[in-house]
Amino acid sequence: MKFEEFIALKKRNKTFVIAEVGVNHENSFEKAVLMIRQAAEAGADAIKFQTYKANTLASTQALSYWDNEAEAETSQYDLFCKYDKFNYEDYEKLKLECDLNNVEFSTTIFDYKDVSEYQSLLGFFKIASADINNMPLHEEIIKWNKPVILSTGASSISDIDKTVQFYKHHNINLTLLHCVLNYPCEPEHALLKKISYLKNVYPETIVGYSDHVPTLKGNLHLHIAKMYGSEVIEKHFTYDKNLPGNDHYHSFDHEDLKNYRDEEDFVAKLNRDDYNSLDNQSEAIQNARRSIVASENIKAGDQISTTNIAIKRPGTGISPSLLDVVKGLKATCEIPYDTPLRWEFFK
Repeated sequence: MKFEEFIALKKRNKTFVIAEVGVNHENSFEKAVLMIRQAAEAGADAIKFQTYKANTLASTQALSYWDNEAEAETSQYDLFCKYDKFNYEDYEKLKLECDLNNVEFSTTIFDYKDVSEYQSLLGFFKIASADINNMPLHEEIIKWNKPVILSTGASSISDIDKTVQFYKHHNINLTLLHCVLNYPCEPEHALLKKISYLKNVYPETIVGYSDHVPTLKGNLHLHIAKMYGSEVIEKHFTYDKNLPGNDHYHSFDHEDLKNYRDEEDFVAKLNRDDYNSLDNQSEAIQNARRSIVASENIKAGDQISTTNIAIKRPGTGISPSLLDVVKGLKATCEIPYDTPLRWEFFK
């Protein structure tokens, strides 16, 4: 399902899942294709890459803000130099691969000068948390009148609101993703209640969650995010979580994503809207509830009293709630022991 189609849905039963390959391909086109195929097969709606050149993204003075035990590089510039080799022609081919696998292509554009070239490949723009105040980028993006998904990591509500009002003023459909800009994000720092807060502040805006919590504890936190109102899940994706550095260590792999989709279906079954329906309990209603039954052989003409009846299963006879109505009635036929009483026994 394309993101624009997802936006148009009145009722969104499943989350829109963005598998963020980012630069986990490590400049290998073959690995990028592999991850597209794996993520599509596992249930992703969109595959997202990251488009940048190190010399326009970070100066040599920009220091790391990630866990240096997981990613040893302390210079942003040096790290980004390692993975910035893909160009427009590569992404054009990757979009074709996404189309073949029935999954939407996306890439985060970091330089406003690249927007006009790449926009033809995109059904929506994804903006990284760190660019929430990058007005030259926002000004370029609004020219193309496409939906925007904005991550809100490391942003105050004032930061968020300025950008929300900017896109609202230009009539651009905006989706907000709660995010914590830690790599990785420890569970106690995930702050998932922020999702419901954003939904309350912006009730007409789709709210989702961009996740950096490692999957060592499974996907429970993603289901909690959905419980708080997340309708979009963005999660880094890799073909091998055991690889060192970059974003591999806090990513989904194929099995994680497939498990999340299976769990999502299971949780949906637990939360059906027809919660007042008793249709699938009809057998239990009949056999587990009780009736007024004969506690001895009752002859025609005998009067019903508490001495010749009992309250037993099944519930196929007269309900015990009508005991006061039944007492004093005279049987018009024989009623064998243990038989549930029925109204025709008294006609």
